[in-house]
Amino acid sequence: MPRPRAKLEFELPVNVHAVVSKGRLYLYHQIGRGTKFAGPRTRLPDDVRDPEFWVAYRKAQGEATGM
Repeated sequence: MPRPRAKLEFELPVNVHAVVSKGRLYLYHQIGRGTKFAGPRTRLPDDVRDPEFWVAYRKAQGEATGM
């Protein structure tokens, strides 16, 4: 039986997925997750309402696309 997915009160941006470990929420960015073309997995700040999250998200998008 698969693990239950994290129930979030907000919608995540593209290529961001949530992991709950030991009762704590972690957010990661990864392009092509689950494929043989998956990019690097980057840890993001935990609060999507924080401006630092969006700075880290844009940086991860740029690194993954080779900008």
